[in-house]
Amino acid sequence: MVDDLNNPKIENPNSTADLIFISSQFSKRMEENIISAINQSCEGIALVDMDGHLLFVNPTFARQHDYHSDELVGKHLSILHSEKQMPVVNCANRQIFETGVFDGEIWHIRRDGTAFPGSMHNTLIRDGSGVPVGILGTLRDITRRKQVEGALVSANERFVAVMDSLDSVVYVADIDTHELLFINQTVKKQFGDISGQPCWNVLQSGQMGPCDFCTNHKLLDDNGNPTDPHIWEFQNTVDQEWYECHDQAISWPDGRKVRLEIATNISERKQIEAELQDYKYNLENKIKVRTRELNQLDKKLELKIKDVRKAQKTIKDQNRQLEQKNITLNELLAHLEKEKDLLEEKVLLNIDRLVKPLLGNLRSGVNPVQERIIDLINQNLETITSSFSQKMKHQLNTMSPREIEICSLIRKDLRTKEIARILNLAEATVISHRNRIRRKLGLRNTATNLATFLNSL
Repeated sequence: MVDDLNNPKIENPNSTADLIFISSQFSKRMEENIISAINQSCEGIALVDMDGHLLFVNPTFARQHDYHSDELVGKHLSILHSEKQMPVVNCANRQIFETGVFDGEIWHIRRDGTAFPGSMHNTLIRDGSGVPVGILGTLRDITRRKQVEGALVSANERFVAVMDSLDSVVYVADIDTHELLFINQTVKKQFGDISGQPCWNVLQSGQMGPCDFCTNHKLLDDNGNPTDPHIWEFQNTVDQEWYECHDQAISWPDGRKVRLEIATNISERKQIEAELQDYKYNLENKIKVRTRELNQLDKKLELKIKDVRKAQKTIKDQNRQLEQKNITLNELLAHLEKEKDLLEEKVLLNIDRLVKPLLGNLRSGVNPVQERIIDLINQNLETITSSFSQKMKHQLNTMSPREIEICSLIRKDLRTKEIARILNLAEATVISHRNRIRRKLGLRNTATNLATFLNSL
């Protein structure tokens, strides 16, 4: 079959397989350069015959399967695949026989049986008469790419799970076309499965094109780079609910910039805010009314204070007048006291000069009782003119004249019966006077002798 490769016809003149057969048209040196390039290629390259036996493998192809090149030449390609992988391999070969080319992913196994994914480009090789003579294939190990893709898929699944767990409306839309690229479960519950439709057409009502309140122009700067998140509040025109929207431009997996919006329903908060606003308004009105009332009360209070101050001034003036009158009254009382003292001196002098001599003349021709009365009159006159009389005037100023008279007789050691006979009173009356005298002198309920006490004054 190798001899048949001397005059090949190339199905795909742009494929890697062209290099092998075109090289036969050049010099041996050029052929060596091409073979050297194939052997240094970072992609695995292999040539198999129509029965699937390996005619050539470059070092990269061999290393991808943990073999040396000479270990694989002559072996059937099934050595590179597990039984589970062979149906896919056979399907790919049938496609090559039908179309002349295959591009796709096929899993391979290494020497130790571990599997790895490969991206293959296979071309059908024909001889000069157009008869297929073999297959030229290139292999690239895409394990790392698969890992990255798997990680992206896992990350996307986590992202979707997180977004679906939110009570907020979450969607991603193309910034230019407004096409909805992603919606979470909350959007689906409220608006249905609206993926792929323009956001303005399904998330709002009555729109003939992009919303005039769209914030896309705020999400990118002049250089097309994402700005900080834009936060705003809006009442949706479909459900009439209030939302707090967090809009931000992000990069989508295909590299384009898209709009991510997370909208949280704040209708309850807005209702509370409205109630608080009403409460604030009513409270401010009440404060204004109360302030006016207080101002009025303050004016009334100022008038009251003025009246009080005026009254205080009047009272102060009256006090000064009273003080002046008291001074005058005290001066008058002092004058009266002086006049009274002078009058007492005159009375005492008149008693000594006029009354006593007359009493002395009355002693002649009287009976004993009358003489006793005259003696008492003399004694009383002596008492009046003595210091006892003056003390009694201050000590017994609450006593009646009769009580003072009885005190004078008690001081002379006279008994109740004698006092009653002299004053022509009943003994019970004298006893009643004695009790009142003791009470006024503070001797009630004491054993103090009344006559002794009066003589001590």
